Amino acid sequence: MSEDQQPLNRWGDPISEERQNVLRGYLDRWENEQDHGERKGPFDSGPDRTRVPLTGADVFWLTERVRDKDMGTLSNLLEEADLREAHLEQAFLSEVHLEGAFLSAAHLEGASLFEAHLEGADLSAAHLGGAGLDRATLDASTRLDQIVLDDHTRLGYVRWGDAYLGGIDWSRVRQIGEDTATRTRVQSNGKRKRRSERIEDFENAILGYEYLTGALQAKSILAPVPRFRYRAEVLRRTLYRLRRQYVPFIVSWFLFLITGYSFKPARIFVAYAVVILTFAFTYYTLNLEEHDNLSPVGALVFSVTSFHGRGFFPGGLRLDDPITILAASEAFVGLIIEAYFIATLTRSYGK
Repeated sequence: MSEDQQPLNRWGDPISEERQNVLRGYLDRWENEQDHGERKGPFDSGPDRTRVPLTGADVFWLTERVRDKDMGTLSNLLEEADLREAHLEQAFLSEVHLEGAFLSAAHLEGASLFEAHLEGADLSAAHLGGAGLDRATLDASTRLDQIVLDDHTRLGYVRWGDAYLGGIDWSRVRQIGEDTATRTRVQSNGKRKRRSERIEDFENAILGYEYLTGALQAKSILAPVPRFRYRAEVLRRTLYRLRRQYVPFIVSWFLFLITGYSFKPARIFVAYAVVILTFAFTYYTLNLEEHDNLSPVGALVFSVTSFHGRGFFPGGLRLDDPITILAASEAFVGLIIEAYFIATLTRSYGK
């Protein structure tokens, strides 16, 4: 293999005139062939022949040639192509047909694969950190074993089809790439985003999470689902604020504090303890000022019974007594927290 064909040639690197002639030869032969047989593209050597390895620099030259000839996209030029370990960092491969392409261990960090066709492609162990897979199309024959993703990979709108997702290490993905835009208040040109643009960012991220969790649930891959759904609810809370929907925002904030949107059920026990102790301390303080007949333990018991709506009034308290009024308030708070507790149990364990 000559120096200009080494796999270290990256997307954007120039290739020699000799290499250009080699690639041009494959394209010319493809155009002149009357019958391609079972071959899908000019770099598909067929089942019985040695494949032609392409580098990132080769693919860049091909895209530039297509653009110069006003041929639109790469069409089927890269179908069944051998791009194993190719360096395609930051490559622009939107709408490219990569059906059946060999992309195992390829470096696609930051590459744009918007609406790319990956049916039957072998992406095993491919590096896709920060890649944009928006609306890319996969199918059951697409290989995704051990692909490397990160929190900047755009996964929200991938058309997974029947692709097997069990071979992906989802523990490495804490969020989807669409989420990154929600934390950026300025555009790429340095201008501050308008409120409508920020709303759109949040809507895209939330929908992205819904698409992904739907696909994972359909394939019974449940472990990462709570993490993604929780993040979607956090974004939804901010979206309410940006839309100036303050009542849903307050309700969402309360859900976050009490139950972590049902994904952190331990919080409700913390909330229970805080409410009980806070009211107990208040009862004891008020009692010392006005009655002096309630011990600390009695105040705690009174708080617990009031919380659950079964309070009693020690020492003949009047209905308009401050302690009685406070007990009624605690019963109301307790009713709300108990309702959230039941809803949390139903959501967490009822499925």
